[in-house]
Amino acid sequence: MGDDPWRDLMENPDKWWDNRLDKKNLKAPDFKHKETGEALWLNSSPAWVQSKLRSPVGGK
Repeated sequence: MGDDPWRDLMENPDKWWDNRLDKKNLKAPDFKHKETGEALWLNSSPAWVQSKLRSPVGGK
């Protein structure tokens, strides 16, 4: 997986579920695309992502 999904998350955050606050399972993704189901985990994100992320807001 490249940077493209992460760039999409930054540019279109409303298209992604932010699961950071309500993860019930540590293996669950931190973000999930609402239409495609693509999943993203912060522990495998590119280095630039952490500094650009908004604070978690409400999750699903």
